Amino acid sequence: LNLPRALNLRWDTVMYDSAIATLVSSKQWQSAVSVFERMPALGLRRDGVTFNAALFALRVGFQWQRAFELLGTMQLVMVKQDVHSFRQVIRAHQAALNQQGRPRETAQAIIESQQKVLEMAQRVLHNSTST
Repeated sequence: LNLPRALNLRWDTVMYDSAIATLVSSKQWQSAVSVFERMPALGLRRDGVTFNAALFALRVGFQWQRAFELLGTMQLVMVKQDVHSFRQVIRAHQAALNQQGRPRETAQAIIESQQKVLEMAQRVLHNSTST
């Protein structure tokens, strides 16, 4: 990511979103998450697109617990969660169980994940309507 400096370009959130997506599609999910995590220190605001790209990276890396934590972070920093955000967490959990060779547990785990995500979504909805 030193190319912008060489070209005298200023990176913005959209460019970082693209970099994260490119890293994930190149099977470099850890680098994608690292880029996402560095953004605040560079003064860049992470929006819903950025968070969803990071959630997808965590899904690719079978990091469902981190994805669930990141979903909570979205709420804390007041970035709107959407259906894609919740779906990424559920799919990350499913992918992790499949990757661990535990397909029998997958159906029950998906139901449990969906319940947790639904509870979080209901809290978000309640908080947005009560303010």
